[in-house]
Amino acid sequence: MQTCYCCSGRPFDTCCKPLLNGVEHAINAEQLMRSRYSAYKLSKFDYILDTYGEAQKSQLSIEQLRDSAQDTIWIGLDVVGFKPVSESQAYVEFKAFYKDNNQFFQMHEISEFEYQQGFWKYTTGQMQEDSGKIKLSRNAPCPCQSGKKFKQCCLSAVG
Repeated sequence: MQTCYCCSGRPFDTCCKPLLNGVEHAINAEQLMRSRYSAYKLSKFDYILDTYGEAQKSQLSIEQLRDSAQDTIWIGLDVVGFKPVSESQAYVEFKAFYKDNNQFFQMHEISEFEYQQGFWKYTTGQMQEDSGKIKLSRNAPCPCQSGKKFKQCCLSAVG
């Protein structure tokens, strides 16, 4: 059983895969956010583009998304909080960990999602001050949430 890339602890086949394949649609903003992380991990840029809000989507292309993620290796996701504001608006706070050009980074964002034309869509995000390059101790818990030490997990896996 492949555990889902979104770090939910659920099997990929019943978590994000049905969303990425268009078989199901996100029932809330957190589920969409998790599926977008999995899409980045799997380089499914068509899904990422499709899950942007209409105004944002018109300013992007699959090529731009692909180019911006070219050297990125996604390591782990921590959903800090999920706050529905109304039936059509919600916020998800998360920390995503990644490696780019042999350096480790944290993206800490509060993302806004809107329910548009029957689907949840990502509209904007507010980066938090602790986003950016990070130094992970070899003995720290791995950000992929495996329960292993960083040196025994993603440090060696991503080189």
